Amino acid sequence: MIKTLFTAIAFLLLTAYTHAQVVKGKVVDAATGNPIAQASVYLKALSKGTTSNARGEFVLYTNETKIPLIISSIGYQPDTIDNYNGKTLIIKLSPRAQVLREVVIGGKNREKYMKIFLTEFIGSHNKDCIISNPEVIKFTYHKETRILEAKVNQPLIIQNKKLGYKITYFLTAFSHSLTELETSYKGNYVFADDTLGLTPTEIKEIRKARDKAYYGSRMHFIRSVWADDLKKNKFFYLYTNLYDLRINFIFNNIINASKEQLLNNIFTKIINPIGYFWYLPVTSIVYNGVDKSDVTFQSGTKNVVINANSYNESNLLWSGKMGEQRVRDLLPVDFEPSEPLSK
Repeated sequence: MIKTLFTAIAFLLLTAYTHAQVVKGKVVDAATGNPIAQASVYLKALSKGTTSNARGEFVLYTNETKIPLIISSIGYQPDTIDNYNGKTLIIKLSPRAQVLREVVIGGKNREKYMKIFLTEFIGSHNKDCIISNPEVIKFTYHKETRILEAKVNQPLIIQNKKLGYKITYFLTAFSHSLTELETSYKGNYVFADDTLGLTPTEIKEIRKARDKAYYGSRMHFIRSVWADDLKKNKFFYLYTNLYDLRINFIFNNIINASKEQLLNNIFTKIINPIGYFWYLPVTSIVYNGVDKSDVTFQSGTKNVVINANSYNESNLLWSGKMGEQRVRDLLPVDFEPSEPLSK
């Protein structure tokens, strides 16, 4: 019986191992070729990652093959690799450009700008989501345009107690217009579960909070689009101008499409691993009959590619309920709710 048990365990381990992909590589300085030790190597928005050793080498085991691989190191520009399956990688990181004159804001102004930053980056209710190293944030305020910018020289360490995550966030840009009240930020981040030592009751509350953050979120919406299951997931659209949609259907040779054809082809699935081209004939999305969000393309953008869990966020502008979502609401891209959506 014991022999059979060990055989079964060995088989399961072997099965898991054979399905895992091995990602190997070396991280070096692009200018000198010298190895970069302690570089962070991780899958974007997941809790899977590793670091390079003293020789710059790393090995990462993962079942994922389509999540972007991010390589970051202090003092270097991060690199993103999409096609890494079955390859041995040589990653050359370029040193960050040195800023000759850095504007350092202190005193009351720093407190004021930090409050804006926390509200616009973490979220308006941020007591349970704390940046452990706020001292690495440097602010620049442009009086003429009334635009506040923030930069960091090392990753932000964020403790989200409400959702039970520790987030390492490699912020590459942050901008907030005090005139237009618009915020944009971008960066790469990796999750670590942070529920060790909590009671079963506390963990139950965290799971409920995660589910609440998920339902009605941009992630929930994108997954519903991918699954062609918007109605079941309580989303519906308010249709608007179809002119840009008609132009962009040249991708699928439907130049003379009727209004009905356009409305029935909001999302055009390409027959390859890319995913959907989203042509956005709508600007308003309503969730659960209550929460309304508006989404538009960035200037110069006509479509965006999405897949089951992600999309090019830099091409879209969100407002309304989904536009309020910030880092405090972030979930790993492989997150699955613990409870189904109530009817």
